[in-house]
Amino acid sequence: MPMLGIGTAGAKGDACVVAVREALQVGYRLIDTASMYGNEREVGIAVRESGLPREEIFVTTKIATPEQGPRSTPKALDESLRRLGLDYVDLYLIHWPSRRKRLATWEAMIPLVECGLARSIGVSNFMVRHLEELQTVEETLMRLLDEPPCPDENPASLFCSSRVRPKSYARSRGSRTVAGIEVVVLIPESSRKLTGGSSDAPDEDSIIRVLPAAIRRKFEGLREEIRRKSPPRSIDTGKFLPGHDRFDGNMYRSIPREAWDHRSAAVEVVIASGLFGLVASRDPIPAYRHSMAEPMPPFGKLNRWWHAAGLPEILAEYLLAVRPKTVVDLLSLEYRESVSGYQNRLSGISVKPIDFPGMGRASQPRRGEKVAEILRTGKG
Repeated sequence: MPMLGIGTAGAKGDACVVAVREALQVGYRLIDTASMYGNEREVGIAVRESGLPREEIFVTTKIATPEQGPRSTPKALDESLRRLGLDYVDLYLIHWPSRRKRLATWEAMIPLVECGLARSIGVSNFMVRHLEELQTVEETLMRLLDEPPCPDENPASLFCSSRVRPKSYARSRGSRTVAGIEVVVLIPESSRKLTGGSSDAPDEDSIIRVLPAAIRRKFEGLREEIRRKSPPRSIDTGKFLPGHDRFDGNMYRSIPREAWDHRSAAVEVVIASGLFGLVASRDPIPAYRHSMAEPMPPFGKLNRWWHAAGLPEILAEYLLAVRPKTVVDLLSLEYRESVSGYQNRLSGISVKPIDFPGMGRASQPRRGEKVAEILRTGKG
């Protein structure tokens, strides 16, 4: 596998073709794409237009969560190959660990190597417990871990050091190599929420997993207190949607689907939530009636409850853990009150509050447009 490659998340249309083709011309030999990126066709065009022998180019693609499953996995790879215009891929990855389907998907991927449609298979965004679980299927077939690690700090990398071959996406900052989150965007939840979703309950929380142990325990305790004391039927615990799909207010309606699906890898969006305190926009959550901006017995106004309970400290610890260059604060007044003071705990991280004075609810579409801009460009 080549040591240096180009990722294509967020690249579209002719610009993607040109970028990949020029990368190949200057010596890159590894191209990374994915079904969910929506650009496999463009990557395939660039590979063919490069004029290089196919065997000199290492092509990686990934199966999206909705495509996973014992029967759908072979079909998903067939579709990827059709879009790429290739007979095989060099590496086929599970993009994200589905709670119910990840083992069955892995088992379904093994015959794809045996029949030559994929030269190797692997996983992306798996944590240590996912990898340990995968070992029970067949350790010798774990070919590759695709993670954004710092090898001496990331537990998954330590786990893999003697078991599998890691492939990393990272950037250099000073003398350290760290995961590539450049911008964290803070946005409010919406009081209007969609119902329904998947019964595939989440087993990973992007906020919780990076917090220091003491802060993690505190945060988990506060969330449990909210759940335990909430009025009956205020939380629909049976169905889950990613946070950015769950909320249905005017701000969220102003963010196009393609902006979420093809967001820059440099951007993380964190939602201030009456039920969760903080939740990453990708993380699956249930429908609920809570809102930071409204009172709910027995807590009173939840923005004040969360602030008094220590949400500013929790947010600051999260930001210090992921170390973005910039925090873009698009929180509205009530939501900003819930985390007021977090920026005073930060060092070396730029905080940019963006306000829309005098606009009231009319500011929500403007907030959505700003979120979409950052998702697309990766710039705060």
